[in-house]
Amino acid sequence: MLRGPLRGVHGTETLSGRHFGRHWHDAYGFGILEAGAQRSASGRGRVDTFAGQVITANPGEAHDGAPLGGPTRRWRILSVDTDVFSSIIEHGSAPAEIVRPVIDDPTLFDVLRRLFRRLENWNARAGNRAAEALAFEESLAEAAALQ
Repeated sequence: MLRGPLRGVHGTETLSGRHFGRHWHDAYGFGILEAGAQRSASGRGRVDTFAGQVITANPGEAHDGAPLGGPTRRWRILSVDTDVFSSIIEHGSAPAEIVRPVIDDPTLFDVLRRLFRRLENWNARAGNRAAEALAFEESLAEAAALQ
């Protein structure tokens, strides 16, 4: 798990063959499937995700997950608290919703990959990390706008 420069934002990288039972998170989740494939059930129906695609989840959305077609899959997910996400996306008084559980968009995939690199850079550096924090915030805003 990598802490982000913004309070309420963190990233995780997982390589797993585990079958995750139904659960939910209280934050928005969006990330990239880097290797393998995954099948999951969510509030938006059955979802099959393949390497190179973007995966998403809304706060409170029950979902599960298991490898599809192979023993493992590797993904990176960014968790963003609802307050932080709302401050990035202007959405009136209603909570924002990511409507697609899987997004097949190479541009968004690359933006998220860059965001994770910037998150890693921010965690790896000591001292004044202002430049890394600003670069991370820029990529976060770009990724949110593309959702």
